[in-house]
Amino acid sequence: MLEIQTYRHVFTPLKLRGVTLKNRLGFAPMVCNQCTIDGTVTDAMVEFISMQARCGAAYVTIGDTQVDDELGGAFMATMNIARHSSIPGMIRLQEAARYNGAVLSVELNHSGRGAKDHLISGPAIAPSAVCLPAAPRMSAPWTGRIWTVSKTSLYVPPGTRFRPASPWS
Repeated sequence: MLEIQTYRHVFTPLKLRGVTLKNRLGFAPMVCNQCTIDGTVTDAMVEFISMQARCGAAYVTIGDTQVDDELGGAFMATMNIARHSSIPGMIRLQEAARYNGAVLSVELNHSGRGAKDHLISGPAIAPSAVCLPAAPRMSAPWTGRIWTVSKTSLYVPPGTRFRPASPWS
């Protein structure tokens, strides 16, 4: 039988860069499809995050969060952070997590050449011209559309602060 002594640190607080986690448990990111089609946070999404935070995890990660609502869609009804209009919903999610004792984190995603044609408004953008074959679960066949990114100015070093969303969004 496994004794709690073996993993005695799991339920002790952990401080990371000024943030103190109540324990060392995290709720892994998952695609829950609880937002609207355009990525706006709904009451169901807030309740979903609240439920995850109530389970006792110190941090909850929102899964598959779009960073480009024009060309980066991987799943329908996932949170979108590409517009200023997303901020009130993100605040609600953060408050729900904090109220239930957890810290919130986000899994950022741009699906690149894996973007689904019915979720994007233009050709897929990817860092290479290597084609991704259509998966059987995709509703539309692979179109072969791809842009190759070769400008080094598009590279963003880790830890760089990103600019706010475009004012026209």
